[in-house]
Amino acid sequence: MLKAGKALQVFYPNHIRVTCLAHGLHHIAEKICAQFPAVNDLIASGKKLFLKAPACVQFYKDCLPQAHRHLNLS
Repeated sequence: MLKAGKALQVFYPNHIRVTCLAHGLHHIAEKICAQFPAVNDLIASGKKLFLKAPACVQFYKDCLPQAHRHLNLS
């Protein structure tokens, strides 16, 4: 977290905490999702299909062993 904060300090010299910046980016993402509901529904449907297919989940875990820890894949 400290490393990310130091890297972002270059672009945002007045930011106080990285969590505030992350919260702000989350709000921006929510606004974008509200403007494009069809895309948001498409992504949500893709997530549902992916999580309900055990073979796809296992393939993903095999191909990207470090990445699956960041998602809610059991």
